[in-house]
Amino acid sequence: MSRRLRLAVEFLTRNKIAKNQTEIAEKMGVKRSTLSMAMSGYRKIPLEVIMDFCEAYPMFDIRWLLVNQGVMIYDGTMERMLARISRLEQELEAYKSLKTKDLQNTQKDACKNA
Repeated sequence: MSRRLRLAVEFLTRNKIAKNQTEIAEKMGVKRSTLSMAMSGYRKIPLEVIMDFCEAYPMFDIRWLLVNQGVMIYDGTMERMLARISRLEQELEAYKSLKTKDLQNTQKDACKNA
């Protein structure tokens, strides 16, 4: 189970759904050390940790995490999440572009008034 949890966490960070383990643990409502220990296989993972993970990231199939049945991610969820991330990145770029234009206009106005 710890191996599957580790795979799920790697998926989240690799696909930029979460920045790092700390962010994932915070979203789960647990300490980073709790998540790290669960991923290491050092101890048996409490069911609550898996449930917290699935509540924070409902795209993951709890059956897959617990007993390796089913698929890691529900059908279509990954595509929707990645599409949403792409849209947010585009919106951010558009916002940055507007801010840059506003700054350039402000600088032009300042030069005219000088």
